[in-house]
Amino acid sequence: MGRGTEKIVIYKLENTLPGFMEDRLEEDLDFTNISMEKLFDEMRWGDT
Repeated sequence: MGRGTEKIVIYKLENTLPGFMEDRLEEDLDFTNISMEKLFDEMRWGDT
């Protein structure tokens, strides 16, 4: 697991978040931000 993993995570972010945010922009905005933080943490620490 190396740089390829980050590209997969970014690809998933770009393809899932826009539709998700369109559906539930206001009510789940905080949840979306938390989920993105967790994803970025996994990108930083997932290689160890």
